[in-house]
Amino acid sequence: MILNNIGYSYRDLTIVPKEFSDITSRSECNPKLDNGYLPIFTAPMSSVVGKCNYELFDERGIIPIIPRNVPINSRLKIGLEGYWIAVSLKEFKEFFIEGLVKTPNKVCVDIANGHMRHLLDLCKRAKTVNPNLEIMLGNIANPNTFHELTINNARFKDVSDVKLVDYIRVSIGSGAGCITSSNTGIHYPVASLIDECSKYKSENSPMLIADGGIRNYDDVIKALALGADYVMIGSLFAKCIESAGEKYYKTYDGTYRLCPSPSDFYEDKIQIYTKFYGMASADGQIAISGKKTKTAEGITKLLEVEYELHKWVDNMQSYLRSAMSYCNSKTLEDFIGKQTLIINSNINSINK
Repeated sequence: MILNNIGYSYRDLTIVPKEFSDITSRSECNPKLDNGYLPIFTAPMSSVVGKCNYELFDERGIIPIIPRNVPINSRLKIGLEGYWIAVSLKEFKEFFIEGLVKTPNKVCVDIANGHMRHLLDLCKRAKTVNPNLEIMLGNIANPNTFHELTINNARFKDVSDVKLVDYIRVSIGSGAGCITSSNTGIHYPVASLIDECSKYKSENSPMLIADGGIRNYDDVIKALALGADYVMIGSLFAKCIESAGEKYYKTYDGTYRLCPSPSDFYEDKIQIYTKFYGMASADGQIAISGKKTKTAEGITKLLEVEYELHKWVDNMQSYLRSAMSYCNSKTLEDFIGKQTLIINSNINSINK
């Protein structure tokens, strides 16, 4: 069966401003959540975030998720400070369902296939053990799955008065370090996926996290406009000088060598490169378990370091405020999922 619907990516769409705006200055718009953070998570990728820099992301208003390459005892300790941690399916069972140790209240079950029914049973058991636990699942690439999770949340709340699943990462194969779609054929164009999932949003639905495919500031804004409650970012943060990835410089003979002092090189305006990889790549598997364990569905590449984190955050806030002012939205509640987007068949000609 072939669906006749056409799916769109961020690049295919632009946001239509409101007919009139009552906002006279973009400073009237608040791009942050009630807790003071931007609606942005770091991807739980070891070439992006780790023990060396998670507090820096936090200080800049970005919500970090500690990736699985950090030893589990260290992850649990950091999690007990109130941070999100990523865990494997095995770790989720061992520590959040069967374990006797004290566990954090924010956990991302970091697996590739969020469509497994087995996950719902595990979530139910984990919530029974700890009703205060916030669970992030993913990834999914079918709007009906998001709908079903919303229904299951409602059913579970009838019994426990808490949600079964709190957050769900949507999109498979959109990430810059991912090759799942090109090798398996599994994918749903991310902009259309967010739009379709958002139609099922209610008080019982999980928070929708747009994960993958973010290449620029405008993609973050479009994801929110389409209905994503949060956006998850990997490669854009990898390009920050403060990212956790190994840093390299290019020698005169064209080879790359580990950079002994990245910050000094960056301040001297010498081009620095960062090693970025998907967690399903060979490098990602080695970072987690010390060896390659399966066929890779991710890639490794060197990215040019382009900016400092605080400058990227400042720009992001300014661009989001500006977009909100065009859309007559003083708060994220007014902006998220309440905008009209138009298909732009000539999108690549913008700013050319």
